[in-house]
Amino acid sequence: MYGILLSFLFPCITNQETYEIHYYTISNNFIDSVRPDIDYIRKERIIESIYDSSVKYSINPLLVLSVMYHESNFKNVFGDSGNAVGYMQISIDTAQEMYPNLTRDELYDKLFYDVEFNVDTGVRFLRVLLDKYKIRGIAIKRYNGNGPAARKYSKKILKTFNMLYVIYSDYCP
Repeated sequence: MYGILLSFLFPCITNQETYEIHYYTISNNFIDSVRPDIDYIRKERIIESIYDSSVKYSINPLLVLSVMYHESNFKNVFGDSGNAVGYMQISIDTAQEMYPNLTRDELYDKLFYDVEFNVDTGVRFLRVLLDKYKIRGIAIKRYNGNGPAARKYSKKILKTFNMLYVIYSDYCP
């Protein structure tokens, strides 16, 4: 699965180590450019969580990085409605659908205090949406809801993703 993901996303990269180095470099530089105040350990946890979950669910990590940037600006925050939590801004209702054995309080705590769980839940939800809608733009729009605001949101994420992808492709000969 991983080899297929690499060859499809970045055909010029022939091994996992090279892919990881480029991903970490771009992610690190991007987060530093938008959040220079973030501490090193937290940034590393975010970058590693994105990478691990992206590989697990076969989603380009640069797309996840773009979603997280627009959802929370890499801040562990509560959403405007008070129902969305953490870096990936997962609603408790969405998390409860994915983890029916956990209570709302347990989900709230895990989504807020466990970086890896928050990122994994967000990437897992994005995978569900991609499988359901088959079109990246629609899946991203649904990640944020529906309507005109969600459409604008989707366009911003795809613009960021395309920018990161172009930067990444500069590493290819």
